[in-house]
Amino acid sequence: MLPLFGLCALAAPAAHAATLPVGTFDELQSAVSAASDGDVIVITDDIDVTATLQISTGKTLTLTSDATGPHTLVRDPGFGRVMVTYGGWTQGAPGGTLTITDLIIDGGGARDDAPLGELFTSWGNNLVLGQGARLQNNQVRQAFYSGNYQGVNTYYNGASAVTVALGSFTMTDDAAVTGNSTYYCRPVIDVYNYDDAPPVTVTLRDHASISHNAGGPGLHASRVTLTASGFAAITDNENACNGGGLALDITQATITEDVTISGNTAGSGGGVFVTGYMDMEGNHQDYSSNVLVTGNAKITGNRAEGGTLSSDVVSGGGVAVAGYATLTLAQNAKVDGNVSWGSGGGIGLIGGGYNKNNATLVIGGAASVSDNIAEVFGGIGASDMADVTITDAAAVTGNTAGAGAGGIGFAQGGVLHVTGDAKVTGNSTTGRLIDSEAGLDTSVELRDAVTGELLAAGGVYMGRLPDYLGRVNDYTLGVLVGLPTTYSVLIDGHANVSGNTALTNGGGIALAYGVTFPVLLDGSATLTDDAAPAGDGGAVYVADHPDAAAPTEDMTQYDMVKVGAGVVFSGNSASAAYELAPEHLALYQANVATTAVTAPFVYAYDNFDISYTAGAPWADPVPSGDPVPSGDQTSPSFETGGSVVTSWTGLVAAMITLAGVGLVGASRLATRRPVG
Repeated sequence: MLPLFGLCALAAPAAHAATLPVGTFDELQSAVSAASDGDVIVITDDIDVTATLQISTGKTLTLTSDATGPHTLVRDPGFGRVMVTYGGWTQGAPGGTLTITDLIIDGGGARDDAPLGELFTSWGNNLVLGQGARLQNNQVRQAFYSGNYQGVNTYYNGASAVTVALGSFTMTDDAAVTGNSTYYCRPVIDVYNYDDAPPVTVTLRDHASISHNAGGPGLHASRVTLTASGFAAITDNENACNGGGLALDITQATITEDVTISGNTAGSGGGVFVTGYMDMEGNHQDYSSNVLVTGNAKITGNRAEGGTLSSDVVSGGGVAVAGYATLTLAQNAKVDGNVSWGSGGGIGLIGGGYNKNNATLVIGGAASVSDNIAEVFGGIGASDMADVTITDAAAVTGNTAGAGAGGIGFAQGGVLHVTGDAKVTGNSTTGRLIDSEAGLDTSVELRDAVTGELLAAGGVYMGRLPDYLGRVNDYTLGVLVGLPTTYSVLIDGHANVSGNTALTNGGGIALAYGVTFPVLLDGSATLTDDAAPAGDGGAVYVADHPDAAAPTEDMTQYDMVKVGAGVVFSGNSASAAYELAPEHLALYQANVATTAVTAPFVYAYDNFDISYTAGAPWADPVPSGDPVPSGDQTSPSFETGGSVVTSWTGLVAAMITLAGVGLVGASRLATRRPVG
């Protein structure tokens, strides 16, 4: 590791700052070399940059244009190295601040004859791009930096436009970084710090923009604190790797105040990619990342296009969150209209692995994840361990997937808690991935690795798909680092799961066979107008035993759905309805306490509310006010009230902090076997 050095606070201008006019490159270099702290260098004409402009470490200067500007520093056709360097690797040297206003630094565009260096590199100093500053039009195919570290020239594969190492970076007042391209996923702007170095900040505010760049993320930030506010925009950047607009690792970020992240494209994390790391070397460092998206900020119209179901992981059209990272959406934040050609059209959660822990998502306030599209899991897709909480008046609504689940899907473990007045509504699976912008319309068939049957729930899916994204293991628990796979869905408070539609089973919620923790419905939760028109479980589907030869009296899967007395089922539907068999009344009483079920049924084991197919079929499979059939179907007396659900709720509350494992879950079409 290179030696660390101290950073000083932003220096105030000198008491007798000079204004130094320059009109040629030689005059510019001489002025910079002779300048004192606080001097303002005024550029009076466009200048061809024929060599690297070198600014000494620790100087605090301003570069700007005169009244006839903005002027341009443009790369000379015969020059292919870094245009501006600020500081070198001098241990302990004090840092300065360079402010650029009303000035364009132009890389001269694409060239076929030579690799090009960056527009700007800074080592141990701070860079401010202010009003009228613009860094543009630079192409890097084999980026390199020629710097000096303790008397030795250093070469490395750098960013396209800006590198700021161990110093802070600010863009404000309409400053722009645009039209640059970089080499093999290197960032356009790269800001990073080291462990135990003084804190570093990245600030984007007041209509600053990072746009129309290609080759890598628009901005990569590592070990820094980032704030984006005041209508800043990160738009239309392209990256074949992770993070089209932002790529954040070990970073604390706040994105607020009408910030827009839109139109970006990446392999995963079309708009934003965020990750943390486990401390594997015992350094006792916090290597987590935390991103808060709040205010009226929106992440919209981004795309993850980097692979297919059978090859590379593609996740998070809007945001991809990896292990040891937390994404929080608050106030009126929106993640909407994003597309993933893999999992998680809006948000992809891709934690897991030996050196990463759960990805965590919290959605609160009036935040929303809406109108996103994916091949699998339209709104939120967890392809590894993940914890998701949706609370307050937050919404996951109107999302669409070809398979898996339209709204929220978990692939190999995790916890989902929907509470407060949150809602999961209007999500659906269609069997197709339709991306009109890309001209893509293709069928999607996601199948159970054991039975080969189609998986396409409406609102929420919990399960395991052992062969998804190339990961292969058998249909047993204990995949990935030897831990037991655990799942839980808790819907309580006044939460609402409604208007969701499944292509196969589970209009509202689908739970795969083999999960070890149940669906818990409690409080005043409502499940209304959910539909599985071609399958079972209008509101809730729980897969039965995958072995067709299992005894018909094996009903243990129904212990995986616990329903409290205050829960309301209403208006749900499925392909067929069934009566509760008398021999299953005790099982029902042990698991379901509510009497508010879809009319005209008496019991939620009707297949419209909960996927029950073991009784006699109803004569009319689509009830519309029919009288309750005669027989033994009288309302049970629930002596235990909601105690069963309460005990399960407590267990899952304890589970919320525990890790699940794995990738994407498998379900099975229920086999209709009349019992009794």
